[in-house]
Amino acid sequence: MDLLFWAVMVLAPALLFFVRLKHMAHGSGSVSLASGEFEMTISSDHFLSIAFDRAGWSAEKSITLLDAPAKFVEIIVSLVVARTGNWHPASLLTSTWHSLIYPIYALPAWFYVGHGIDALFRRNRVRPSNMMVGLTLALVSGVLCCGFRFGLSAAERQGQDQLNWSIEGLALWALLFAIPFVAWLKQKARGASS
Repeated sequence: MDLLFWAVMVLAPALLFFVRLKHMAHGSGSVSLASGEFEMTISSDHFLSIAFDRAGWSAEKSITLLDAPAKFVEIIVSLVVARTGNWHPASLLTSTWHSLIYPIYALPAWFYVGHGIDALFRRNRVRPSNMMVGLTLALVSGVLCCGFRFGLSAAERQGQDQLNWSIEGLALWALLFAIPFVAWLKQKARGASS
């Protein structure tokens, strides 16, 4: 589901804008775009990268919100690759990088929640260890969300769009990570009533 959302939010708009640029170029090596007082000429060699930058920039908030656990994977990868907490390839904008990689980094979290959803609808059972992991992740996400939301002043959060989106994402994931716990409770209630 997450990759389908990514395809709708990033891949499709990028490819549509790429085709639009190709059409506007009419076979020439470049196209000129104007917006108000701003004008730029784009070489046909850069059509695809510009299209992905534009799509990534517009989808970054949604992707960051839905794939909040990816931020933790990003930090670990960044520390391993460049020993900084926010590495991305220099050839890509940060928003493009996040829009491309977050859905992949968040796949394990989505699989885990999907397993909980399956258990909620009786397709499988939740083991006590999975229930504890889900409950722990839900509590950690909730504590981090509250810590960032209430521990930082509005002035500290102002202009930090990525942080604000991550706070909202942590609230969402606190609920999503609680699904295996809810499924386990439902499973226990069914067992007691049988």
